[in-house]
Amino acid sequence: MFSSRLFKKRNVIILAISIVVAVACSGFYYFDRVKSYYDLISSGDKAAASDNFDRAINLYTQAETYRKNSKIDGKIKLAGILKSSKASYDKAVKEMKDKNYLGAVDMFKKMDNHDTKRYKASKNNIEQCRNLYVSDNLSRARASFKNNDFDNADKYLANVFKLDADNKDAKSIKSDIAKAVQEHKEETAKVSAAQGNSIPKNEDDNYTPQMAIKLAMEKDELKNSPDLLTYCNNIPEYDSNGEKYFHVFFKSKELVDDGGSGTIDNLITAPGLVIGEIYYVLC
Repeated sequence: MFSSRLFKKRNVIILAISIVVAVACSGFYYFDRVKSYYDLISSGDKAAASDNFDRAINLYTQAETYRKNSKIDGKIKLAGILKSSKASYDKAVKEMKDKNYLGAVDMFKKMDNHDTKRYKASKNNIEQCRNLYVSDNLSRARASFKNNDFDNADKYLANVFKLDADNKDAKSIKSDIAKAVQEHKEETAKVSAAQGNSIPKNEDDNYTPQMAIKLAMEKDELKNSPDLLTYCNNIPEYDSNGEKYFHVFFKSKELVDDGGSGTIDNLITAPGLVIGEIYYVLC
């Protein structure tokens, strides 16, 4: 009887100990998993704060093996957004240093508003890039204007007006260009007029070598024939009164074939006027 009670008591003790051990093991296992879960999330947050987004995504993904929930999914998604945002920011900074200001502006505009570390800086950089772009094109416009390269000066000013339509400096340079162009036109007109006065020209610019030959033939009462050779200098000349005239020559083919010069007439012809002497060549 005593042995039976002792046996039962021992079994109770063993059972109690087993329960305690089981509970302790379960608690330890749960504590270990929970601790690992939160450690991974904490490490992921630190990695993300240090812009090490690939590591952050990896740590968050490991945490999901312990417990998958929407909070971790959100962290993974945000880390991907921040990674892309930082890449755009870094590229924008490089474009800015290379003086590709408009390209930098396009990159800075890609910043996500969730990227609190770079979003505000990007807004400031956009304004700075615009100012630098305007300043750079104004400098180029001034240099081109100084070299009388008005076309390029206008091109640079157009770049300025795209960003700042009311830029006073650009308007001032534009006005200076207009004045310089007008002065250049006036000077060119003066030079052309002076050249025109120094080289007399006949009002009848339609007077041609063919007309001169016809006029000379009428004067000499010559008719076209196989023996008649006609010559006329195609370059006109002008007398002191600005009258255009040509030198016309008539030759006899028969006399030329016999070895002579063949000249039978040498005339100076002008519209409505024939001046010259007749040469009868017998050799």
